[in-house]
Amino acid sequence: MKVNISIIFLLFLLNTPLARAQSVLNRGNGSEPDSLNIHLAEGLNSHNILRDLYEGLMTTDSHGKPIYGAASSYQLKNNTWTFYLRKNAYWSDGSPVVANDFVRAWQQAVNPKTASPYAFLFNNIIHAKKIMQMKLAPDNLAVKALDDYTLQVILWQQDSAFLEKLSLPIFYPMAKSSTKKHHIISNGAYQLSSWNVQEKISLKKNSHYYAQDQVYYDIVNYWVTENQSSELKRFRAHELDITESIPDSQISWIRQNLPQQLHITPYLGSFFLGLNVKDKYLNNHQLRQALSLAINREILTEKVLKTGQKPAWHIIPRELLGGVSKAPESQTEREILAKKMLQQSGINTSDLRIEILYNNSDNQRKVAIAIAAMWRQTLGIRARLMNQEWKVFVQSRKSVKRQAF
Repeated sequence: MKVNISIIFLLFLLNTPLARAQSVLNRGNGSEPDSLNIHLAEGLNSHNILRDLYEGLMTTDSHGKPIYGAASSYQLKNNTWTFYLRKNAYWSDGSPVVANDFVRAWQQAVNPKTASPYAFLFNNIIHAKKIMQMKLAPDNLAVKALDDYTLQVILWQQDSAFLEKLSLPIFYPMAKSSTKKHHIISNGAYQLSSWNVQEKISLKKNSHYYAQDQVYYDIVNYWVTENQSSELKRFRAHELDITESIPDSQISWIRQNLPQQLHITPYLGSFFLGLNVKDKYLNNHQLRQALSLAINREILTEKVLKTGQKPAWHIIPRELLGGVSKAPESQTEREILAKKMLQQSGINTSDLRIEILYNNSDNQRKVAIAIAAMWRQTLGIRARLMNQEWKVFVQSRKSVKRQAF
Protein backbone atom coordinates (compact mmCIF):
# COMPACT_ATOMS: atom_id res chain seq x y z
CA MET A 1 0.00 0.00 0.00
CA LYS A 2 1.32 3.39 -0.99
CA VAL A 3 -0.09 6.88 -0.56
CA ASN A 4 1.41 10.01 -2.09
CA ILE A 5 1.78 12.73 0.52
CA SER A 6 2.08 16.48 0.89
CA ILE A 7 4.05 18.51 3.40
CA ILE A 8 1.56 20.36 5.58
CA PHE A 9 2.82 22.79 8.19
CA LEU A 10 2.23 26.09 9.94
CA LEU A 11 4.58 29.04 9.63
CA PHE A 12 4.54 32.29 11.55
CA LEU A 13 5.70 35.39 9.68
CA LEU A 14 9.27 35.82 10.83
CA ASN A 15 9.94 39.47 10.19
CA THR A 16 8.84 40.61 13.64
CA PRO A 17 11.14 42.71 15.85
CA LEU A 18 11.31 39.89 18.40
CA ALA A 19 12.48 37.33 15.84
CA ARG A 20 15.14 39.69 14.48
CA ALA A 21 16.39 40.68 17.92
CA GLN A 22 16.83 37.11 19.12
CA SER A 23 17.82 35.68 15.75
CA VAL A 24 16.42 32.30 16.86
CA LEU A 25 14.19 29.98 14.85
CA ASN A 26 12.16 27.35 16.73
CA ARG A 27 10.99 24.44 14.58
CA GLY A 28 8.80 21.49 15.40
CA ASN A 29 10.49 18.39 14.03
CA GLY A 30 8.31 15.42 14.85
CA SER A 31 9.93 12.41 16.51
CA GLU A 32 13.42 12.17 17.96
CA PRO A 33 15.82 11.78 14.99
CA ASP A 34 16.88 8.19 14.44
CA SER A 35 20.43 9.33 13.64
CA LEU A 36 22.52 12.30 12.54
CA ASN A 37 24.99 10.03 10.79
CA ILE A 38 24.82 10.94 7.10
CA HIS A 39 25.00 7.26 6.15
CA LEU A 40 22.48 5.89 8.61
CA ALA A 41 19.79 8.59 8.92
CA GLU A 42 16.47 7.40 7.51
CA GLY A 43 13.65 9.72 8.56
CA LEU A 44 12.72 13.21 7.42
CA ASN A 45 13.23 14.50 10.96
CA SER A 46 16.89 13.49 10.67
CA HIS A 47 17.27 14.83 7.14
CA ASN A 48 15.76 18.20 8.12
CA ILE A 49 18.65 18.72 10.52
CA LEU A 50 21.34 17.24 8.28
CA ARG A 51 20.43 19.70 5.51
CA ASP A 52 21.29 22.54 7.89
CA LEU A 53 24.50 20.88 9.07
CA TYR A 54 25.98 19.73 5.77
CA GLU A 55 26.21 20.69 2.13
CA GLY A 56 26.77 18.35 -0.79
CA LEU A 57 28.29 19.09 -4.16
CA MET A 58 24.87 20.44 -5.07
CA THR A 59 22.11 21.90 -2.94
CA THR A 60 18.58 23.09 -3.85
CA ASP A 61 16.95 26.47 -4.29
CA SER A 62 13.55 27.52 -2.93
CA HIS A 63 11.86 25.71 -5.81
CA GLY A 64 13.68 22.43 -5.21
CA LYS A 65 15.95 22.84 -8.23
CA PRO A 66 19.64 21.84 -7.94
CA ILE A 67 22.14 24.67 -7.55
CA TYR A 68 25.82 24.69 -6.68
CA GLY A 69 26.74 23.79 -3.12
CA ALA A 70 30.27 22.71 -2.21
CA ALA A 71 30.98 22.62 -5.96
CA SER A 72 31.37 25.85 -7.89
CA SER A 73 31.08 24.26 -11.35
CA TYR A 74 31.14 20.94 -13.19
CA GLN A 75 31.76 19.36 -16.59
CA LEU A 76 30.05 16.32 -18.11
CA LYS A 77 31.53 14.19 -20.88
CA ASN A 78 30.60 10.60 -21.77
CA ASN A 79 29.04 9.85 -18.35
CA THR A 80 32.10 11.25 -16.59
CA TRP A 81 31.29 14.09 -14.21
CA THR A 82 34.08 16.41 -13.10
CA PHE A 83 33.25 18.69 -10.17
CA TYR A 84 35.33 21.70 -9.19
CA LEU A 85 35.05 22.47 -5.49
CA ARG A 86 34.90 25.89 -3.89
CA LYS A 87 38.27 26.87 -2.50
CA ASN A 88 36.61 28.95 0.22
CA ALA A 89 34.58 26.06 1.70
CA TYR A 90 35.59 24.95 5.19
CA TRP A 91 34.53 22.50 7.85
CA SER A 92 33.24 23.84 11.15
CA ASP A 93 36.65 23.14 12.70
CA GLY A 94 38.30 25.44 10.16
CA SER A 95 39.86 22.78 7.93
CA PRO A 96 39.23 23.02 4.15
CA VAL A 97 36.64 20.88 2.38
CA VAL A 98 38.56 18.85 -0.22
CA ALA A 99 37.74 16.25 -2.83
CA ASN A 100 38.96 13.36 -0.70
CA ASP A 101 36.28 14.22 1.86
CA PHE A 102 33.72 13.15 -0.73
CA VAL A 103 35.72 10.08 -1.80
CA ARG A 104 36.00 8.95 1.83
CA ALA A 105 32.31 9.49 2.56
CA TRP A 106 31.04 7.79 -0.59
CA GLN A 107 33.27 4.76 -0.15
CA GLN A 108 31.95 4.36 3.36
CA ALA A 109 28.36 4.77 2.16
CA VAL A 110 28.60 1.81 -0.26
CA ASN A 111 30.60 -0.35 2.15
CA PRO A 112 28.30 -3.26 3.14
CA LYS A 113 29.62 -3.01 6.71
CA THR A 114 28.05 0.45 6.99
CA ALA A 115 24.59 -0.96 6.13
CA SER A 116 23.36 2.38 4.82
CA PRO A 117 19.61 2.28 3.98
CA TYR A 118 20.15 4.61 1.01
CA ALA A 119 23.30 3.06 -0.44
CA PHE A 120 21.31 1.96 -3.50
CA LEU A 121 21.33 5.59 -4.67
CA PHE A 122 24.96 5.02 -5.68
CA ASN A 123 24.04 2.14 -8.01
CA ASN A 124 24.70 4.14 -11.15
CA ILE A 125 28.31 4.83 -10.20
CA ILE A 126 30.65 2.24 -11.70
CA HIS A 127 31.45 -0.68 -9.34
CA ALA A 128 28.96 0.45 -6.66
CA LYS A 129 26.75 -2.63 -7.02
CA LYS A 130 29.66 -5.06 -6.89
CA ILE A 131 30.99 -3.32 -3.78
CA MET A 132 27.62 -3.66 -2.06
CA GLN A 133 27.56 -7.33 -3.09
CA MET A 134 30.99 -7.73 -1.45
CA LYS A 135 32.60 -8.62 -4.78
CA LEU A 136 34.91 -5.58 -4.74
CA ALA A 137 36.51 -3.43 -2.04
CA PRO A 138 35.02 0.06 -1.43
CA ASP A 139 38.10 1.80 -2.86
CA ASN A 140 37.10 0.48 -6.30
CA LEU A 141 34.19 2.91 -6.44
CA ALA A 142 34.55 5.08 -9.56
CA VAL A 143 35.04 8.33 -7.66
CA LYS A 144 38.46 9.96 -7.58
CA ALA A 145 40.13 13.09 -6.25
CA LEU A 146 42.15 14.44 -9.19
CA ASP A 147 43.51 17.08 -6.83
CA ASP A 148 42.30 18.77 -3.64
CA TYR A 149 39.56 20.66 -5.43
CA THR A 150 38.67 18.42 -8.38
CA LEU A 151 36.43 15.36 -8.03
CA GLN A 152 35.78 12.86 -10.84
CA VAL A 153 32.75 10.55 -10.84
CA ILE A 154 32.10 7.97 -13.57
CA LEU A 155 28.62 6.55 -14.17
CA TRP A 156 27.86 3.41 -16.13
CA GLN A 157 24.85 5.01 -17.82
CA GLN A 158 23.18 8.42 -18.12
CA ASP A 159 21.35 9.63 -15.03
CA SER A 160 19.10 12.67 -15.51
CA ALA A 161 18.49 12.91 -11.75
CA PHE A 162 22.16 12.72 -10.72
CA LEU A 163 22.49 16.39 -9.75
CA GLU A 164 19.34 16.18 -7.62
CA LYS A 165 20.73 13.11 -5.85
CA LEU A 166 23.90 14.97 -4.96
CA SER A 167 21.91 17.26 -2.64
CA LEU A 168 20.81 14.31 -0.46
CA PRO A 169 22.49 13.52 2.89
CA ILE A 170 23.85 10.17 1.70
CA PHE A 171 26.06 12.11 -0.78
CA TYR A 172 27.43 14.57 1.78
CA PRO A 173 31.19 14.70 2.47
CA MET A 174 32.82 13.51 5.68
CA ALA A 175 35.62 15.31 7.49
CA LYS A 176 38.89 13.48 7.95
CA SER A 177 38.91 14.46 11.62
CA SER A 178 37.54 11.84 13.97
CA THR A 179 33.90 12.35 14.95
CA LYS A 180 32.64 11.58 18.42
CA LYS A 181 29.01 10.85 19.26
CA HIS A 182 26.99 14.08 19.36
CA HIS A 183 30.12 16.02 18.31
CA ILE A 184 29.76 16.50 14.60
CA ILE A 185 32.11 18.37 12.26
CA SER A 186 29.94 19.85 9.52
CA ASN A 187 30.40 21.94 6.38
CA GLY A 188 26.96 23.52 6.09
CA ALA A 189 25.39 26.74 7.29
CA TYR A 190 25.16 25.46 10.88
CA GLN A 191 27.01 23.28 13.34
CA LEU A 192 25.70 21.19 16.22
CA SER A 193 25.47 23.11 19.48
CA SER A 194 23.61 20.68 21.76
CA TRP A 195 21.46 17.57 21.66
CA ASN A 196 18.99 17.02 24.49
CA VAL A 197 17.43 13.65 23.79
CA GLN A 198 13.63 13.68 23.48
CA GLU A 199 13.61 17.46 23.86
CA LYS A 200 15.49 19.43 21.21
CA ILE A 201 18.57 19.69 19.01
CA SER A 202 20.15 23.14 18.82
CA LEU A 203 22.29 24.37 15.94
CA LYS A 204 24.39 27.50 15.82
CA LYS A 205 25.68 29.38 12.81
CA ASN A 206 28.87 27.92 11.33
CA SER A 207 31.36 30.78 11.40
CA HIS A 208 33.48 29.00 8.75
CA TYR A 209 30.65 28.66 6.22
CA TYR A 210 31.55 30.41 2.96
CA ALA A 211 28.12 32.10 2.66
CA GLN A 212 27.55 32.88 6.34
CA ASP A 213 26.46 36.44 5.48
CA GLN A 214 23.39 34.89 3.81
CA VAL A 215 22.45 32.86 6.90
CA TYR A 216 19.80 34.83 8.79
CA TYR A 217 19.35 33.00 12.09
CA ASP A 218 22.13 32.60 14.62
CA ILE A 219 20.39 29.64 16.29
CA VAL A 220 17.93 27.03 15.04
CA ASN A 221 16.19 24.81 17.59
CA TYR A 222 14.66 21.56 16.37
CA TRP A 223 12.09 20.53 18.98
CA VAL A 224 10.84 16.97 19.37
CA THR A 225 7.09 17.23 18.72
CA GLU A 226 5.69 13.72 18.46
CA ASN A 227 2.14 14.74 19.40
CA GLN A 228 0.67 16.87 16.63
CA SER A 229 -2.06 18.37 18.82
CA SER A 230 0.53 19.49 21.38
CA GLU A 231 2.67 20.86 18.56
CA LEU A 232 -0.25 22.96 17.33
CA LYS A 233 -0.84 24.33 20.84
CA ARG A 234 2.83 25.31 21.10
CA PHE A 235 2.60 27.04 17.72
CA ARG A 236 -0.47 29.01 18.80
CA ALA A 237 1.38 29.97 22.01
CA HIS A 238 4.26 31.32 19.88
CA GLU A 239 6.67 28.73 21.26
CA LEU A 240 7.23 27.38 17.73
CA ASP A 241 7.74 29.35 14.53
CA ILE A 242 7.22 26.36 12.22
CA THR A 243 5.45 23.05 12.77
CA GLU A 244 6.57 19.78 11.23
CA SER A 245 2.95 18.84 10.54
CA ILE A 246 -0.58 19.48 11.76
CA PRO A 247 -3.39 17.21 13.05
CA ASP A 248 -5.54 16.18 10.10
CA SER A 249 -8.62 16.36 12.32
CA GLN A 250 -8.09 20.12 12.74
CA ILE A 251 -7.38 21.06 9.14
CA SER A 252 -10.83 22.69 8.67
CA TRP A 253 -10.42 24.83 11.80
CA ILE A 254 -6.92 25.86 10.74
CA ARG A 255 -8.08 26.81 7.24
CA GLN A 256 -10.68 29.11 8.80
CA ASN A 257 -8.66 30.57 11.67
CA LEU A 258 -5.01 30.48 10.55
CA PRO A 259 -5.19 30.78 6.75
CA GLN A 260 -2.09 32.99 6.46
CA GLN A 261 0.05 30.56 8.47
CA LEU A 262 -1.09 27.36 6.72
CA HIS A 263 1.20 26.10 3.96
CA ILE A 264 0.45 22.92 1.99
CA THR A 265 3.33 22.03 -0.30
CA PRO A 266 3.50 19.13 -2.80
CA TYR A 267 6.03 16.51 -1.71
CA LEU A 268 7.45 13.79 -3.92
CA GLY A 269 7.25 10.78 -1.64
CA SER A 270 5.15 7.77 -0.75
CA PHE A 271 3.89 6.12 2.38
CA PHE A 272 4.04 2.35 2.04
CA LEU A 273 3.22 -0.71 4.10
CA GLY A 274 6.04 -3.24 4.12
CA LEU A 275 5.36 -6.99 4.38
CA ASN A 276 7.99 -9.43 5.61
CA VAL A 277 8.34 -12.02 2.82
CA LYS A 278 10.24 -14.34 5.20
CA ASP A 279 7.21 -14.69 7.47
CA LYS A 280 5.62 -18.15 7.32
CA TYR A 281 2.34 -16.65 6.09
CA LEU A 282 3.49 -13.57 4.20
CA ASN A 283 5.93 -15.51 2.04
CA ASN A 284 2.79 -16.49 0.12
CA HIS A 285 2.54 -14.24 -2.97
CA GLN A 286 -1.24 -14.59 -3.31
CA LEU A 287 -1.77 -13.56 0.30
CA ARG A 288 0.36 -10.45 -0.13
CA GLN A 289 -1.59 -9.50 -3.25
CA ALA A 290 -4.88 -10.03 -1.42
CA LEU A 291 -3.77 -7.78 1.45
CA SER A 292 -2.74 -5.03 -0.95
CA LEU A 293 -5.92 -5.19 -3.03
CA ALA A 294 -8.11 -5.06 0.09
CA ILE A 295 -6.74 -1.67 1.11
CA ASN A 296 -8.99 1.13 -0.10
CA ARG A 297 -6.52 3.88 -0.90
CA GLU A 298 -9.26 6.37 -1.74
CA ILE A 299 -10.74 5.98 1.74
CA LEU A 300 -7.31 6.49 3.31
CA THR A 301 -6.64 9.72 1.42
CA GLU A 302 -10.14 11.21 1.33
CA LYS A 303 -11.67 10.07 4.64
CA VAL A 304 -8.80 9.21 6.98
CA LEU A 305 -6.05 11.71 6.14
CA LYS A 306 -8.12 14.37 4.35
CA THR A 307 -5.35 16.86 3.65
CA GLY A 308 -4.67 16.52 -0.06
CA GLN A 309 -2.82 13.21 -0.24
CA LYS A 310 -3.40 11.18 -3.40
CA PRO A 311 -3.87 7.41 -3.84
CA ALA A 312 -0.70 5.82 -5.19
CA TRP A 313 -0.35 2.71 -7.31
CA HIS A 314 3.42 2.80 -7.71
CA ILE A 315 6.30 3.31 -5.32
CA ILE A 316 7.39 6.19 -7.59
CA PRO A 317 5.21 9.32 -7.15
CA ARG A 318 2.89 10.06 -10.05
CA GLU A 319 4.67 13.36 -10.79
CA LEU A 320 7.77 11.38 -11.77
CA LEU A 321 5.68 9.16 -14.02
CA GLY A 322 4.36 12.02 -16.10
CA GLY A 323 1.28 12.43 -13.91
CA VAL A 324 -0.05 8.94 -14.72
CA SER A 325 -1.16 6.84 -11.75
CA LYS A 326 -4.38 5.06 -12.62
CA ALA A 327 -6.05 2.53 -10.35
CA PRO A 328 -5.97 -0.89 -12.06
CA GLU A 329 -9.63 -1.60 -11.20
CA SER A 330 -12.49 -0.12 -9.23
CA GLN A 331 -12.38 -0.79 -5.48
CA THR A 332 -15.24 -3.26 -5.80
CA GLU A 333 -13.31 -5.18 -8.48
CA ARG A 334 -10.16 -5.04 -6.37
CA GLU A 335 -11.96 -6.51 -3.38
CA ILE A 336 -13.41 -9.33 -5.52
CA LEU A 337 -9.91 -10.08 -6.79
CA ALA A 338 -8.52 -9.87 -3.24
CA LYS A 339 -10.93 -12.58 -2.07
CA LYS A 340 -9.99 -14.72 -5.08
CA MET A 341 -6.27 -14.34 -4.35
CA LEU A 342 -6.82 -15.24 -0.69
CA GLN A 343 -8.68 -18.39 -1.72
CA GLN A 344 -5.86 -19.33 -4.09
CA SER A 345 -3.33 -18.86 -1.31
CA GLY A 346 -4.82 -21.82 0.55
CA ILE A 347 -4.36 -20.06 3.90
CA ASN A 348 -6.95 -20.55 6.63
CA THR A 349 -7.70 -17.07 7.93
CA SER A 350 -8.85 -18.42 11.28
CA ASP A 351 -5.20 -19.26 11.98
CA LEU A 352 -3.91 -15.89 10.80
CA ARG A 353 -3.41 -12.69 12.76
CA ILE A 354 -1.08 -10.09 11.30
CA GLU A 355 0.77 -7.61 13.47
CA ILE A 356 0.97 -4.07 12.04
CA LEU A 357 3.88 -2.10 13.47
CA TYR A 358 3.71 1.68 13.12
CA ASN A 359 5.42 4.72 14.60
CA ASN A 360 3.62 6.84 17.17
CA SER A 361 2.46 9.56 14.78
CA ASP A 362 -1.24 10.41 15.05
CA ASN A 363 -1.69 9.97 11.31
CA GLN A 364 0.09 6.61 11.23
CA ARG A 365 -2.15 5.37 14.04
CA LYS A 366 -5.28 6.30 12.10
CA VAL A 367 -3.98 4.67 8.92
CA ALA A 368 -3.06 1.46 10.78
CA ILE A 369 -6.52 1.26 12.37
CA ALA A 370 -8.17 1.79 8.99
CA ILE A 371 -6.09 -0.89 7.26
CA ALA A 372 -6.82 -3.39 10.02
CA ALA A 373 -10.55 -2.72 9.58
CA MET A 374 -10.33 -3.15 5.78
CA TRP A 375 -8.53 -6.48 6.10
CA ARG A 376 -11.10 -7.73 8.59
CA GLN A 377 -14.10 -6.58 6.53
CA THR A 378 -12.90 -7.75 3.10
CA LEU A 379 -10.78 -10.81 3.91
CA GLY A 380 -11.78 -11.81 7.42
CA ILE A 381 -8.16 -11.39 8.51
CA ARG A 382 -7.55 -9.99 11.96
CA ALA A 383 -4.71 -7.63 12.78
CA ARG A 384 -3.16 -6.48 16.01
CA LEU A 385 -1.59 -3.05 16.22
CA MET A 386 1.71 -2.14 17.84
CA ASN A 387 3.15 1.36 17.96
CA GLN A 388 6.67 2.48 18.83
CA GLU A 389 8.61 5.72 19.09
CA TRP A 390 10.16 6.51 15.70
CA LYS A 391 13.76 5.81 16.68
CA VAL A 392 12.80 2.37 18.01
CA PHE A 393 10.46 1.72 15.09
CA VAL A 394 13.25 2.26 12.52
CA GLN A 395 15.28 -0.53 14.12
CA SER A 396 12.36 -2.84 14.95
CA ARG A 397 11.06 -3.03 11.41
CA LYS A 398 14.34 -4.65 10.36
CA SER A 399 13.65 -7.65 12.60
CA VAL A 400 12.78 -10.95 10.91
CA LYS A 401 9.97 -11.29 13.46
CA ARG A 402 8.04 -8.30 12.12
CA GLN A 403 5.13 -8.93 9.76
CA ALA A 404 3.73 -5.62 8.51
CA PHE A 405 5.33 -2.23 9.05
